[in-house]
Amino acid sequence: MEILNRISLYVSLLCIIVATTISILGIWNVVDSDVLVWKSLMTLGVIFLASLLTYSVNRLIPLGGEKKVIDEEHTDKTA
Repeated sequence: MEILNRISLYVSLLCIIVATTISILGIWNVVDSDVLVWKSLMTLGVIFLASLLTYSVNRLIPLGGEKKVIDEEHTDKTA
């Protein structure tokens, strides 16, 4: 699951960089179509939100293997 976390965070960072670039191009009127700018930003926002939610859910809900490791660490410390 660590790989999924890394992919989610990389996708989030990529969305931030691309959205910032599109915003700056829209501010300086390099891109003439306002519709294209807004649709691009909304699409990147949805992808960003989905990747952050994937990361959050993956971190909050432990898998069976991760819970087992936590239980083993707890029993080692109390023994």
